Amino acid sequence: MTCLPQTAPLAPRAGASFLLGLLASWQRHAAAARTQRRLAMLDDRALCDLGLSRDVVDPPHPSDAAGLWLNRIPG
Repeated sequence: MTCLPQTAPLAPRAGASFLLGLLASWQRHAAAARTQRRLAMLDDRALCDLGLSRDVVDPPHPSDAAGLWLNRIPG
């Protein structure tokens, strides 16, 4: 059984919802770009600390959690 609130949800004003959605989308994109740049810098530092070269490390996919993903080394 689902309980419904007594009040109806507020209807967005005409035009404002599109602009707010566009602003929110731009902010998410900008935040993701900043985060990716910071993670790339941390990964380079971590590689130097671990003594690994860039050749043995796959860059993480944007949807993956931050971390190092090592290639399988043949042999």
